[in-house]
Amino acid sequence: MKKILALVFILVLSVSSICSAFEQPDPDRWFWIGSDDKIGFWLDGQTMEFEKELSGRITRVWVLTYTTKDDNSSKSLWEYNLDKRKLRILSEVIYNSSGDVIYTRETSSLWTSVIPGTWGETIMKFMDSAYDFQKSKKMKIND
Repeated sequence: MKKILALVFILVLSVSSICSAFEQPDPDRWFWIGSDDKIGFWLDGQTMEFEKELSGRITRVWVLTYTTKDDNSSKSLWEYNLDKRKLRILSEVIYNSSGDVIYTRETSSLWTSVIPGTWGETIMKFMDSAYDFQKSKKMKIND
């Protein structure tokens, strides 16, 4: 019986180490925004951009995504028009589980509507709050 339990324990450790092969990103740069059992999202706190344009409040942020199904990750530059609830992805790099690049693309894709109840909306809401925080921070410096 002890041998069976030891074998099961070793098997569980092997499987769990395979399933958690994704290396957590640097917490000084990337912060976790949310996840479920299929996908996880981190935002790059060092490269967030905030602009006011004629078309509305614009933000850009690099998003790190990990998907369990494919065991791969991606880094994508997401641009939001906060006032119009629009999103477009400007650049994307996809990595396999070993960290090798398997796909890249640069695009000036068209704006798409942010779908309610999605991770895209969750990140948009965070960026909206970050935009307001950044604006209030600048106002205090100018006072």
